[in-house]
Amino acid sequence: PSAPTAPTAPSAPAAPSAPQKSVCQLPRIGNVNWELVKGECPGNLANGPGQARSDRGDIYVGNFSGGFFHGQGALIKKTGSVYAGRWAEGTPHGWGVMMIPNKVTYVGKFRLGSRHGKGILAYSDGNVFVGRFREGRMHGRGAFLKADGSIDSGVYENEYYKPLVRKTPKAAREASPDCKIRHPVKVAW
Repeated sequence: PSAPTAPTAPSAPAAPSAPQKSVCQLPRIGNVNWELVKGECPGNLANGPGQARSDRGDIYVGNFSGGFFHGQGALIKKTGSVYAGRWAEGTPHGWGVMMIPNKVTYVGKFRLGSRHGKGILAYSDGNVFVGRFREGRMHGRGAFLKADGSIDSGVYENEYYKPLVRKTPKAAREASPDCKIRHPVKVAW
């Protein structure tokens, strides 16, 4: 027969484990990882108002949908650049303001992350463009107001300026015979 075994002491109950932090999925934007630091995470995807921080130190405060920045929100980059406005699936889309310190400030419409539609682009050197944009470039009617006071008003095609000149109609000249027009009138947007 085998030797009897010594009775063992009852084991101590396991220590309660620390509550697990819920990991909320946020999409990787470019090569930047994001973590939700405030907000709701139903179904493991950020939804509703909240705050996220990137692995680079950038901060987003605003609304989320399906894990994406979506609706009204603001992104403050560690570099000092700021975008505040509408978002769609993680991209600036709709009306917004983008400021890049010592370079430009843009107020206007965005489409899929690019300036698109009506907007105002102010450069740090005092120059300002007021007009239309397409896919991030000046495109359509607009006026470039230069810091020296001169204005280039016309049509822009992919950032190239084409003057828009319109002469005063004959009926207007006949209605005001004392008015002598020596130069064509530039039409502003």
